[in-house]
Amino acid sequence: MAETQPEQMTKLKVPIEVTENLNPKVVDEIIGYLQDQYENEYEEIGKSSVKIKKHGNSRWARTARIDVEYVKDGDDVCRSFFLKVVYGPVGKDMVESEYKCLRDIDELANSVGNITPIPVACGEYIEDVYFLVCTFLDMEIKLPPPEVFAPLVAKLHRNSSQTEKDCENPGKKFGKHSGFMTFHGNVRVNHKFSDTWEGYFKNSTWNLLHLEQEVRGFTKEIELLTESFFSKVIPRLLRPLETSGRSISPCFIHGDLWHENVGVDKETGNPVIFDPACFWAHNEYELGVWSQEWNDLSKDNYREEYHKHFPPSEPVEDCDDRNILYGIRVNILDSILYKKERKYRANFIADMRKLINKYPGGFLEWQDAQPAAEEETHAHETHAHEKEGSEWEGFEEDASEEETHVHETHTHETHAHEKETREKESREWEGFEWEGFEEDAAEDDVSEKETCEKETRKKETREEAREREAKEKEAREIKASEARRQVARRRLAKLRAGKV
Repeated sequence: MAETQPEQMTKLKVPIEVTENLNPKVVDEIIGYLQDQYENEYEEIGKSSVKIKKHGNSRWARTARIDVEYVKDGDDVCRSFFLKVVYGPVGKDMVESEYKCLRDIDELANSVGNITPIPVACGEYIEDVYFLVCTFLDMEIKLPPPEVFAPLVAKLHRNSSQTEKDCENPGKKFGKHSGFMTFHGNVRVNHKFSDTWEGYFKNSTWNLLHLEQEVRGFTKEIELLTESFFSKVIPRLLRPLETSGRSISPCFIHGDLWHENVGVDKETGNPVIFDPACFWAHNEYELGVWSQEWNDLSKDNYREEYHKHFPPSEPVEDCDDRNILYGIRVNILDSILYKKERKYRANFIADMRKLINKYPGGFLEWQDAQPAAEEETHAHETHAHEKEGSEWEGFEEDASEEETHVHETHTHETHAHEKETREKESREWEGFEWEGFEEDAAEDDVSEKETCEKETRKKETREEAREREAKEKEAREIKASEARRQVARRRLAKLRAGKV
């Protein structure tokens, strides 16, 4: 989350009295928590005095410190808590989400240490006003050194990927269950579990990109980039993570780890992270937030230090471009939140174009470069990824029939045929011309017919038979690709007309 504060978050409707007067409901929650944690001090806690005072600053919440003081065996004891109070339905969802994220980090981080405040309770404060209370950590908002902070985050990621704890993800999937949302500022981010990281990333980024366009307005430039970005770039950079015998385990990430969500405990000197937006992800997605120029974590080798303790996923050579890909999603979120700032939209458009130009052949081009022995494995795994990845929100009903043909089992393809396919696809998608596609496809069909007639005149060998099957497959893909484009055009037209 970048430094500029969005205008809509500055209109604070929470009464200032919440930081001056104790709420009995909040006090009861705190006392109950203390008595559960310190059973041998049960009676003393029941006789404690409770004080409240304003603490900290926020543009969207009132915040305060609550001190519970009592005497135990002649010694004065003070236990402190942090109170956050927000307004309205959005505020209610925000504190509930933060409570659950803090709870899960605390549960998963036992072997890492006390790196985040412990959530105590959340609920209704007064009518239309909601609260979150957690343990108070007296901290300084600054970054710990890379050699201290990066290993800790890497350990949290690695431990979460190996945990046997449920944390509402018994199937070890990517995302979060469909009823859970996180927040980027006050922007809701809905999550839905996917079996593959590619499937989760494609679905969630598709939804966020459409929200961004609804908030800021549709442009032809983004429209022309969208199809190639989702059909070429995302499969090219994410599918290899989970093919050819490779796999990645979901890691529980903070989700919005920038320098103002990090501090140092004044008492212990240990790093502290807060304001989480957690979900189960590829661990490198966390570094996509780190790499943004407004984030001080982009400096001083934090990313390099992290990879000393959690090496890049295979293929390692894709790591930097995966980081750019993840940064695109981060900039889409910031473009939604800071709708008057032009730079975030400009950032993700520039990076989309960069990756599209670098990977015009998409996953098939990468697949062609792999050893021939891996082709059958690729075919099976590609089918599974494409089936899940095609279920973009809003496209399920329109595209299901067309996608059936695309996902038929791959036949073996020769290197010569694959080169021809890449060249044709590169010409087809260059500039992403919507209009005239039908004529281009018709010309391709004629060319294919002539080629097939020549092939039938040759002596049919086993290799020629495989080439013919591959060409038939290509024709199906072209037909399905045309159908997807038509579906996309219809849907974008509906969105512009306000019908969806």
